[in-house]
Amino acid sequence: MKRSDVYIIWPAYIDSTKSRKQGRKISINLCVKKPSLKEIIEAANRAGISIEIEQGKAYPRMWWSDKGYIMIPKSKFSSKLLAIKTIAKQLRRIRAEAMKAPQKKKKRKK
Repeated sequence: MKRSDVYIIWPAYIDSTKSRKQGRKISINLCVKKPSLKEIIEAANRAGISIEIEQGKAYPRMWWSDKGYIMIPKSKFSSKLLAIKTIAKQLRRIRAEAMKAPQKKKKRKK
């Protein structure tokens, strides 16, 4: 059932590996490579956005992949594009922090 009070945000909207024809909605400079639903949820939470989650749903242009989507109240943003860009910016920050975090070194066997 369609809801008119929310924006639906699919991971494909923010995926830099997708073309505009395949569903990417924003500039490739703002996108990340293959975002997961979990990452998008974390980005929305960090941005202070209240969301609803629908898992196991397939983006119509990629019916074989059932990642799911999130729903954002329209009252929070003036446009869907602004909501997508806000989440994408947070997602890029999360990925940058993950790259800077020190990783444990594996011990070698002698």
